[in-house]
Amino acid sequence: MDNFFPSPSSEDNLDYTPIIGHVEPMVLEDIEMVINALKGGKAPGLDRIDFRMWRAVFIHDKEFILDLINICFKFNYFPEHLRNAKIFFLLKDGKDPGLCTSYRPVCLLPTLGKIIERLFLLQLNKWLDRNNIIHHNQYGFREGKSCDLAIHDLIETIKIRMPSEHLALVSLDIKSAFDTMNWPVLFKTLESYGFPAFFKNFIYFYLKNRRVFYTNDVLEISRPCSKGCPQGSVIAPTIWNIYINSILINDRPDLHIQAFADDLVLLIGGRTARELENKTNLILAAISDKLEDLKLKLSIEKCQAVVYRSIASQKFSKRNSTVLNRKPTFKIKNHSIKVSDSLKILGITIDNKLSWTAHFLTLHVQKLYS
Repeated sequence: MDNFFPSPSSEDNLDYTPIIGHVEPMVLEDIEMVINALKGGKAPGLDRIDFRMWRAVFIHDKEFILDLINICFKFNYFPEHLRNAKIFFLLKDGKDPGLCTSYRPVCLLPTLGKIIERLFLLQLNKWLDRNNIIHHNQYGFREGKSCDLAIHDLIETIKIRMPSEHLALVSLDIKSAFDTMNWPVLFKTLESYGFPAFFKNFIYFYLKNRRVFYTNDVLEISRPCSKGCPQGSVIAPTIWNIYINSILINDRPDLHIQAFADDLVLLIGGRTARELENKTNLILAAISDKLEDLKLKLSIEKCQAVVYRSIASQKFSKRNSTVLNRKPTFKIKNHSIKVSDSLKILGITIDNKLSWTAHFLTLHVQKLYS
């Protein structure tokens, strides 16, 4: 527990004073839409009240639920007892069970809180879309976006640029991304985008005084939360997209950045091997610094790159300066990152020939040993 939820430090202190902001009250149709979309079989939180019970309450007295939610929204408030989470740990595929880093903490939250979150998210997404806040190259947890579209757009960008320049495709791994999101930095980000008071206040009360509880047959352990997005919550992915959004803002024509939640991919172009190497290392240093400003760190040992040779250069002799006749060296903080013939992005293996051979071989091996 201490590994995932360490004691708060001074840089985690959130200095924010909420002042109630206006919000249009929810109407019964909004709540009906959310209630009707609830899926059964979801594990409840600490209160053990599942969605079926709240659906029954809503059917019995719709005005009661409507009033309850509108009181929360009127005061920009997320109830404190709905913030506490029951936690369990999922072992990541292929990881050593003896290491803390091999596990992903998942929060089971009270279902009433999730209903309120969904209604808040309706309001939040409307404001984000109206103000065009989230960058179009963020493919994670957004309507009209998907893993398939992210891979398709990335491949098409490579195909368009390959005829005229060498390319470096770099996959960046953010260390414990969702778990290390810094709340003071989040609120500076909300301020910078001009979020109305209602959204800032609700998120503040959503995060403030949050605790997690781990229980088994013999003990119960609780820890305060002072950073991160609660994995398993409804609004956490959207909050993360807001938090990481500045990384995607880019005015360099030789750099393409895209993300699927916390999975970052860079595509960098250069006319010569030396230019590609220099540009990529400068951009990696800049991205690393921007992530550090967000209190995020890269797992450099998990970052990878693939290099694509320019089609135009293939007609020249190996002595020509535009020919890519060796693997470039890419570094972050003086640590080299692995340059391979293929890498995996969002479960798809992409190789340096765009042939899909490496992906089919990976699937074949998985099938043999599954």
